[in-house]
Amino acid sequence: MTQVDFYVLPAEDLFQRMHYACRLTAKALRSGHQVYLHAENEAMAKQLDDLLWSYEPSSFIPHSLANDDSPEAVIIGWQNCPGQHNDVLINLTNEVPEFFSRFDRISEIVVQEPQCRDASRENFKFYRDRGYPLQTHKF
Repeated sequence: MTQVDFYVLPAEDLFQRMHYACRLTAKALRSGHQVYLHAENEAMAKQLDDLLWSYEPSSFIPHSLANDDSPEAVIIGWQNCPGQHNDVLINLTNEVPEFFSRFDRISEIVVQEPQCRDASRENFKFYRDRGYPLQTHKF
């Protein structure tokens, strides 16, 4: 069954949500996982693309956008088609993606911006009501 982890950050800035997604991506990649970063839209996907190149000066996370034909272990997408990925989903939208259940793990990153926080609470209820194992990590 899909494991769902909520990472609750004290920051209000939505940029911090994307920055933390980069950290989680790097950690998952080091552990041998494939990662699908699910963005709200193409503009957010391109922001993530840029951020993965530069979020840490001493590292680089090989990745590609979902519309590329690339076999990278890290893919950034914004549509309802995560390609061949089914290992780790990092959801950066305010809704549970339709395809969530095909993944082994889901990471939901919560910042204290009211719309994000409220949507994350609804997502938590959605997963809980369907019996998915949940874990919350507060920072």
